[in-house]
Amino acid sequence: KDDDVVFETFVHSNGREFVCAVRGGRRYYLDDWHSHEWQPFPERWYSEGRLVPMDDNSQNRSSSSNHQNGTSGETTRHSERDDREGYLKHPKRGRVETYLMEERHYVHFFFDRQTGKWLRLPIGWELHHSLVKQMVDHVEEALPHWGDRADILALLRACNYNPDECIGTYLLLDGDGWLKPQRTSKEARAEENKDERIEHLTRKLKQMQSELETERKSRKEAEKQLQELRGNIRVFCRPRRDDRAQMCLKFPTDQDVMVSNSDGSKKVFNFDKVYNTEVTQEQIFTDTQPIITSCVDGYNVCLLAYGQTGSGKTFTMMGPDDNPGINIRAISELLKVCSERSETKTYGLKVSMVEIYNETVQDLLTSDARALELQMVGNVVRIPNITEMEVSQVSDIKDLMKLGDSNRKVASTKMNSTSSRSHLVLMINVSGEDKVTGAVSKGVLTLCDLAGSERISKTEATGQRLVEAAAINKSLSALGQVFSALRESQLHIPYRNSKLTQILRPCLGGDAKACLFVNISPDVTNYPETCNTLEFGSNARQVALGQAKQNIQKRPGGFPPR
Repeated sequence: KDDDVVFETFVHSNGREFVCAVRGGRRYYLDDWHSHEWQPFPERWYSEGRLVPMDDNSQNRSSSSNHQNGTSGETTRHSERDDREGYLKHPKRGRVETYLMEERHYVHFFFDRQTGKWLRLPIGWELHHSLVKQMVDHVEEALPHWGDRADILALLRACNYNPDECIGTYLLLDGDGWLKPQRTSKEARAEENKDERIEHLTRKLKQMQSELETERKSRKEAEKQLQELRGNIRVFCRPRRDDRAQMCLKFPTDQDVMVSNSDGSKKVFNFDKVYNTEVTQEQIFTDTQPIITSCVDGYNVCLLAYGQTGSGKTFTMMGPDDNPGINIRAISELLKVCSERSETKTYGLKVSMVEIYNETVQDLLTSDARALELQMVGNVVRIPNITEMEVSQVSDIKDLMKLGDSNRKVASTKMNSTSSRSHLVLMINVSGEDKVTGAVSKGVLTLCDLAGSERISKTEATGQRLVEAAAINKSLSALGQVFSALRESQLHIPYRNSKLTQILRPCLGGDAKACLFVNISPDVTNYPETCNTLEFGSNARQVALGQAKQNIQKRPGGFPPR
């Protein structure tokens, strides 16, 4: 009849098999890979394979084996029992009927040119196949908590590369204890003791951290006491923040800085404190505050900023109006301390500001910025006719800073649009008198913003700028020679080699506390200058000035006259 359907199997020459059906004189095949629907049988396939009629007897046997009713068929069913039938007892589902079915599966192969054979595609390779990746992505999108793509592909293989069946199978079996690897008794005991072991290790870790912190504080205190006794120059390293630069700096600890060159070479330097590029002006001042305020007690204190042009020295020492540096903060703090002690002592603060330009000392607190002469009286340096202005409030400080800064020599170079062409030295004399004993204390705070250590080839200085650069390098070289002589405890210290070292002699010749900021650039293009600056700081850190002494003069008898 025209309505009868005849089922066939088409065996293609490539080994694939398709279920076919003939109805009304037309032949169709089941496309179970893409559309899962019946499609017209292609004409070209007749020459690419063969059609095999389906075995109706096998279907009859299969249906008879599943027949459950009737005692007359009991013997026949027993004699024709299929070994593929069976069951298992599931802890949650009870008795589960099973059958070992023979199904046709897709298997992914690749052609191996070396052997000339088709070999099964490994899972690791198959995950990179575009079609398979789409299937795995589809499953992963539906089951985002299932993060193992290899596991997803394994179940896809078992589900004949049907993503929907893969998702359904996973959801059906999710949470089944039988699908989880069975733990050994040893693993079970370890699981039971896990919380106890974690708690024990946590307590032990906290104890070790506490002991380490105690040891660190103790070691730091010992180093501080040793520094006080030896009078070592404290050296702080501050890198400039530059988001455009190719970073060559790393900060393993708060006392170490690592510099990496573009060729892979690395150097590590150790200082009293190493900051990162995010450090604030407040934090910088907080770390130096104890040293600075000690000048109220009669100590001589010196802070210097050293580094190449554009590394942030002036920002550290002066800073902008809305974010001031050490200079203004230091004088403000001294005024505050003096005010807090006003019930027992009387204080006075006088400020002087000079620049050293081309080996000439110039007074910055006068309108004509006149030149000054230095006089050496023993180890004491005197500057006759220098302008000293009293300060009693913060507004006085800002006015003085503006006046001095406006008189300072600056010029544009390739390294910095406003490169300082001179060394700026700010001196604050703090004198105090005890209202009870009459003892007089005298301390001097010297704040020095050194000119940039110029590399002429990079700054492209010419003419007058070239002369200035040579003078700057000469004075900085003289400062390095003084540090080297002090470090090696030489009998002759070459203070007279420059005006800079002559002015700094009271700060470096003993009895004073000194702190050096080495300012560096984070850019790898400045690697040589950065290393030179850090080497300078390392050498300075080894200088022992001797224990600082207070400059206090007591009245005879210990009490002031009535």
